Amino acid sequence: MTKTITLKEAQASYGTAIEQVKSTGESLIIEQDGKPALVVLPYAEFQRLTGLRESEKEALSQTRDKGFERERAAFLRLKPQLLRTYRGLYVAIHDGQVVDSDPKSLALALRMTEKKVEPVYIQLVSEEPRVVEAPSPEKVWHVNRL
Repeated sequence: MTKTITLKEAQASYGTAIEQVKSTGESLIIEQDGKPALVVLPYAEFQRLTGLRESEKEALSQTRDKGFERERAAFLRLKPQLLRTYRGLYVAIHDGQVVDSDPKSLALALRMTEKKVEPVYIQLVSEEPRVVEAPSPEKVWHVNRL
């Protein structure tokens, strides 16, 4: 059961409100201007809710990873056909098929984001995989000693 009190009541009896939540295990809603503003809840309930949130995040992450890998596998499977029709273009693969293409990967990615297409795999269609070399941010200093 959840009890509701006003902010003024909570301020007047802060210690009592906390003791009530601790002893009864019931949450307390504090209203301000007639609208719910805060919730005081037992720590065990807070831990349970936080744990649920974290497990939901983990499940969503795993689902996205699997979806991404599925779309990547579809790209590799479709690659011979894609080379005939999309060579030199970036393609967006969703649900195992091409949903869009563009000469620029960023423009394609932005369109997929706007359309909320997820999961999506975007790749340049070419014979050889594209290799990008980036200089290391580290500097190597050589000291010659005489």
